[in-house]
Amino acid sequence: MGWLFSYRNRMDLIQKLLAPDRNYIRNRKVLQHALVGNELWMVVRLKLKIAGVVNDNAVGDDYTFIVCELLACADGLWGHKSIPEEMGPFYYGCPLHFLDITPDGNNPEWRAKLREIHRQRAPAHSVQERDAALIPTGKVVMTRAVYELVRRGLVNPYPYLQRHLAGDWGDLCDEDKAVNLLALDEHGQLFSSYVIPVEGSPKLWVITEGDRSVTTLLLPSDY
Repeated sequence: MGWLFSYRNRMDLIQKLLAPDRNYIRNRKVLQHALVGNELWMVVRLKLKIAGVVNDNAVGDDYTFIVCELLACADGLWGHKSIPEEMGPFYYGCPLHFLDITPDGNNPEWRAKLREIHRQRAPAHSVQERDAALIPTGKVVMTRAVYELVRRGLVNPYPYLQRHLAGDWGDLCDEDKAVNLLALDEHGQLFSSYVIPVEGSPKLWVITEGDRSVTTLLLPSDY
């Protein structure tokens, strides 16, 4: 697929790409996404309405895969180019955890290269340098309540921090995700919310301040 330029601003284009849509062949939904510079990485699930569209599917089968949407601006209009995993994108900003939730991925060479590049990027002891970050974290701090969960071995905060830094905002509603996208361009506060497997503390929040000086991990009860 070639480039399509038709949007006056970047945020409108991103919202369109993330919105669910349907046609007579399939229903399409974006399960997770991460914006890394001008690479919009998406986990896309198709609910297929016709047999034999993908891998001899039956009617009603799901097909879940990774897509990279390249974003660019030309002559005052924003556009995109779609590169699904199967076409072997020469881009490697995709969060690693996307590989674990896309069972229909069919490009082992690209996946192996992605894992290798992530390994090469990361010093062993630096969260900020290990993660393929969309935003700088500044100083990373946690509240006493989160620290107690970590100390007791009940939660590992690093995967959630990595998702936040990559632009995966967790279980926020579409409106709040749109606010985050706007904050990326306008240096506003960024907020993520994740479900954690801890009884009595079902959510972990991550907040990066507008000046990117501090990123805080906290529970809703701390706010």
